[in-house]
Amino acid sequence: MSDKQNFLNKINEDRSGNINFGYDKVLKHVYQKVMNKTFRVNSEQQKAKQSVPKNPAERVMASDKQVRAAIQNLVVSLLELGDTEIALKLISNHIFFLNDIFTDFEKAAEAQQKQSGKNGEQ
Repeated sequence: MSDKQNFLNKINEDRSGNINFGYDKVLKHVYQKVMNKTFRVNSEQQKAKQSVPKNPAERVMASDKQVRAAIQNLVVSLLELGDTEIALKLISNHIFFLNDIFTDFEKAAEAQQKQSGKNGEQ
């Protein structure tokens, strides 16, 4: 079985269970290449990662900036790879992952609203 087919099989398996792309050999290899190129070209970005803000709001903003940069790098890498099937499957898994996170925050917000409603009644 080819590396491409193994990669696609892994994506399909992960869709039904836990998302575990960090351990996939092919993706890990691609990720490492992108990271090596990124840090070799932009050492300022690496220095910025080393200085993590202590303020939670600043950490959120810094993390958001890093996620956006990582997404841009992912898109560029996927375009360079030129395989739309892998790109669509990988991006859809990221969407599912983010949707799970969104749902968790939605549930937490609902719980907070219920809790604050109970506190207001007392």
